[in-house]
Amino acid sequence: MNIPTSALLGRVCGIERETLRVLKTGKLAQSAAPKAWGDKLHHPEITTDFAEQQPEFITPPLGSIAEVVDYQTHLQAWAVQNMNPNEIFWSESMPPVLTDDEIKIAQFGAGGEEKELYRKGLSLRYGKGIQAICGVHFSFSVG
Repeated sequence: MNIPTSALLGRVCGIERETLRVLKTGKLAQSAAPKAWGDKLHHPEITTDFAEQQPEFITPPLGSIAEVVDYQTHLQAWAVQNMNPNEIFWSESMPPVLTDDEIKIAQFGAGGEEKELYRKGLSLRYGKGIQAICGVHFSFSVG
């Protein structure tokens, strides 16, 4: 397929990165998402994926990969500065050794009941462990 160069001129891209909050010992954090990160139900850049301990960082659509990487780097640095100092982000996509009782389904509060119900369904169908696998999603749109 040939994409016309003119279509690429209006391109935008973005990244969504999921990770796990773990204690410096490597055990999964049991705390709620930091309040300083804001309302995960309505925040445009920081939400929670499946588990309460699984933040997702979302860049807006930007014009270049360099802008996206820079934005994501600053967003995550800000998040680290505003979280429990005993916690870090797990760097791997595969989680550490976990048991289902350690993985807390994300809580969204009032207005987020459908999101929580959806996650409970995923838990029943596939188990919590598989939902704790994290990754990076790269989005690209042509003009």
